[in-house]
Amino acid sequence: MAPQDPEMTVPNGCQPSEGSLQASPAWLESRTRASLALADGSVFHGFSFGYDASTSGEVVFNTGMVGYPESLTDPSYAGQILVITFPLVGNYGVPSDERDELGLLRYFESDR
Repeated sequence: MAPQDPEMTVPNGCQPSEGSLQASPAWLESRTRASLALADGSVFHGFSFGYDASTSGEVVFNTGMVGYPESLTDPSYAGQILVITFPLVGNYGVPSDERDELGLLRYFESDR
């Protein structure tokens, strides 16, 4: 994700308040911090997983309440930055890498 540019403006409510990041649980402090900088100058802060480097690309949104493991491995999202908007993603774990009788991943769209 792009580093924060001091000249960029941040919409109200999108940037954590001063001191709020220090109040994060210890397990969250170990996560890699990331920022999503949009062309209009908006910057959104959060935590990254997956690709461990800065990148640029088309931002696409998935508003589904279920099916996020399939979205994360769906080849149609290749080269795009996927933003999942449902707040409870990950609360029920990640599916196993179990394969079916044809050797295909049972719970994922692809092995990417």
